[in-house]
Amino acid sequence: MSVTKAQYNQGDLLQFQRSLDRKPQLFVITEVYTNSRGAMYYKTVWVEKGEKDIYDIGDLDDSMHVTLIARGQR
Repeated sequence: MSVTKAQYNQGDLLQFQRSLDRKPQLFVITEVYTNSRGAMYYKTVWVEKGEKDIYDIGDLDDSMHVTLIARGQR
């Protein structure tokens, strides 16, 4: 089984904007992990509301609505 590297890392700041007439939303990757089936996931916190959500790597990495704003530093 091959391991896929995550496109984003913990601490990365991203912007989500579904359409140009909507306000962009910022979120931070708080954790990158692999579930028991071997699928990669991101845990995120939305900056404006402090909401937590989980995104499947396929949904986030392939989304044309997500833009990397800044890489997190260790």
